[in-house]
Amino acid sequence: MKWKGVAICLVSFIALSGCTVAQLKRGAYGAAYQKQCIDREGTTDCDPAHKSYEEYDREREEFLNREDKRD
Repeated sequence: MKWKGVAICLVSFIALSGCTVAQLKRGAYGAAYQKQCIDREGTTDCDPAHKSYEEYDREREEFLNREDKRD
């Protein structure tokens, strides 16, 4: 039930604010993290060392660039 509430809030926020693609990705990343925490621990913030979206995105880009150079 909590997941539906998070999804409804996220969709409402997107509709009202006219978010950019980067903002949508950031929101989806946060929602996915919260869902994993709820499923595992029953709370929305289960990992104090959780990476921010910016850290995740930077590491993802570095990884993808390394993979492209191998091909």
